[in-house]
Amino acid sequence: MTEEEKFLKLINTLARSANFELDVDILSMYDKYLSPFGYELVNRALEDIFVERDSRDPFPSVAFILKTMRVDVSDKSVAEDCANRILGAIQRYDYTWPMGRGVEPDKNWFGRTPGIYDSFQAAFESNCGELGWAVVQRMGGYSRLCEEWRACKNMQVFRAQIRESAKATIELSKAGKLHIPPALPEAKGSEKVKQLIGNTLKKLPGGKDG
Repeated sequence: MTEEEKFLKLINTLARSANFELDVDILSMYDKYLSPFGYELVNRALEDIFVERDSRDPFPSVAFILKTMRVDVSDKSVAEDCANRILGAIQRYDYTWPMGRGVEPDKNWFGRTPGIYDSFQAAFESNCGELGWAVVQRMGGYSRLCEEWRACKNMQVFRAQIRESAKATIELSKAGKLHIPPALPEAKGSEKVKQLIGNTLKKLPGGKDG
């Protein structure tokens, strides 16, 4: 068995253990971002993840695999992976996903037994992570994104919008401002301007010095 064949076997085994639907497009993206580091190194990381994972752990992201390989991951790569996961989820499940809890067992809802999650958020995070959930909420919610996807005429633009939202979410989270409403920044020298305006008003008729 070659290292490349071993990679395909390991990543498919991980997907089955996490009840994750690994299609050709997703597999191609994983291969695109991981193969440059060499399949031997990637395979060791996948084996470590498989041995240490809990039964409820989600399918590992590209960023998580790279961290296991002790490779520094840029915010850009994390945002790209997040956008691909969110778009992949929308393309696979569309509106039916939020209805997963309590549907009939023969419905293809995330490949899991209905009711295994306490909420749709928990189910979504198992596939797209906490970052993915935060991004979706900031963009109007899952149903809203499904509507935009259905009406989308340029999928690359749609993907880029999700990616940029992910990048902004990462930056805000690092700064500790993720849940703080944005304030208008003061212009440089604003205090000096206020002082000059105040002095001008005082010299006008009716002002304190007028």
